[in-house]
Amino acid sequence: MTTKQIIDILLCVASLLFWFEPFNSVSFGMNGLFPEREMYQSGEHIGGIAYLMLISPVAFAYFSWKENLHLKLIAGGTQLLLCTILLIPRLFAGNVKYGIIMLSVFAVAMIVRSIEKFNQSNP
Repeated sequence: MTTKQIIDILLCVASLLFWFEPFNSVSFGMNGLFPEREMYQSGEHIGGIAYLMLISPVAFAYFSWKENLHLKLIAGGTQLLLCTILLIPRLFAGNVKYGIIMLSVFAVAMIVRSIEKFNQSNP
């Protein structure tokens, strides 16, 4: 096992951990009758498309282990696409939290690592 494969697996584990962190928050209250409450929403609360965000890093780590560069790049691109789909509406609503931002950062790191490995193997 090489150092690059270990880094790819650590990216996968970090992505899986940040899936459980808050993606956005919702505040509500009733004109002073009740105190202001803030609820958080993470990947497990979104469901559906967010579950693909669990599969993409695992696929990235698997293809890194098997050294399949094309599918590794596709897995990283899928992760970035899903993060973008979930990030853009939250940015416009102004309630984005650190979980989805960190998942996007890890997705960009996955793509950059895939492109670097692809460029090294095809001079």
